Amino acid sequence: MTKPIQDRVQIQKDELVAHVWNPLHKVILTYEHLNGHVQTLQRELYIKPPGAAVLLYNPAKDTVVMVRQFRCPLFYLGEEPLLIEACAGLLDGEHPEEAIIREIREETGYSVQDVTFVMKVFTSPGVTTEYLLLYLACIDESQKQGAGGGLVEEGEEIEVLELPLAECARRLAAGELQDAKTVILLQHLLIKQTTRPENEKNR
Repeated sequence: MTKPIQDRVQIQKDELVAHVWNPLHKVILTYEHLNGHVQTLQRELYIKPPGAAVLLYNPAKDTVVMVRQFRCPLFYLGEEPLLIEACAGLLDGEHPEEAIIREIREETGYSVQDVTFVMKVFTSPGVTTEYLLLYLACIDESQKQGAGGGLVEEGEEIEVLELPLAECARRLAAGELQDAKTVILLQHLLIKQTTRPENEKNR
């Protein structure tokens, strides 16, 4: 009988290497392959708390509301550092839905009461513990109660964008939208739109 993975991996050493924004750990572990060969492996893990992201959809206008903000890693790589994304943020110990509703208000100025859970995704499982809970939320113009823009004290300068869903589909196909959580949420919404019953589409 094949051993379960939990019985084939043992952490031998867990060392804190640095802790500036979030802790960086060096982990040494033994990994037993299915053929019985045992290797000692070293990995660096960036320990990040979970977060949540939401795509805001206005069905009356067939538009989505997203944000554009500066991302240091892209600047470091020489890429376009102003990235178009779905609204997102860390949970900060809050209930996920409460956290993402707060982020919607801070970043976009919309006040919503309900969000719909889509899925849980690990952002980069080779190097970080971070995962995101993804949501969709339907909005209308009456819910726009502020300018948004994020929190200056957290270094945020956020531009709020409202784009036709058809334009987002074109940009996806052209590879112009590159943020992973946003790509997943837009694809999910587009699939939902194409699989709706005809009587719902014509409402």
